[in-house]
Amino acid sequence: MSNLRLKLRIMEKGYKHYELAKEIKMHPNRLSQIVNQIYPSNEDERQRIAKSLGLTVAELFQDEVVG
Repeated sequence: MSNLRLKLRIMEKGYKHYELAKEIKMHPNRLSQIVNQIYPSNEDERQRIAKSLGLTVAELFQDEVVG
């Protein structure tokens, strides 16, 4: 399972995962884990990703179960 909304937005913005990870100061492996929903993201990570992609956290992660 993956966060399709997140994957699509990354592609629309023309980012490669490593480029986005560098911009938001996150290890590329961690970003991949979030995109592929291997491990849930925390609030700080969701905010950094959403801000970089020009969306709100709610828009980008509405289907993610927050633990």
